[in-house]
Amino acid sequence: MPLCSLTLCCHIGFRLNRTTDKRQVNTCLIWSHMSCKHLNNLTAETLISKANYPIFRCEECTRINSRWVHLRICQTCGKMLCCDSSEHQHARRHYEETGHPIVSSAELGEQWLWCFVHQQGKDY
Repeated sequence: MPLCSLTLCCHIGFRLNRTTDKRQVNTCLIWSHMSCKHLNNLTAETLISKANYPIFRCEECTRINSRWVHLRICQTCGKMLCCDSSEHQHARRHYEETGHPIVSSAELGEQWLWCFVHQQGKDY
């Protein structure tokens, strides 16, 4: 159920704990309602899909023999890089070096985009 204010909307999912029969908060995703031209300009036809990648790896971590936590796909050039939770934060560094604003999650089961410029996300 969305809990909305003027600028933020929080979607909270609940799940039933079968052992205790009590509801537990599952996830809370906060996406801003402010308009982001970068996210709005991306369409299903222009989205670089994770299905295009036979191997999931951070290109830069592989080059320096490092590890990553989660992967992101640059929606401008298609590079697959590591997330902000990873030590080297290659996706963010890539944005800072190139100005490529949008990444998508490369994680299976996740379908969201993030704009570094406007600090906004969007499900797809």
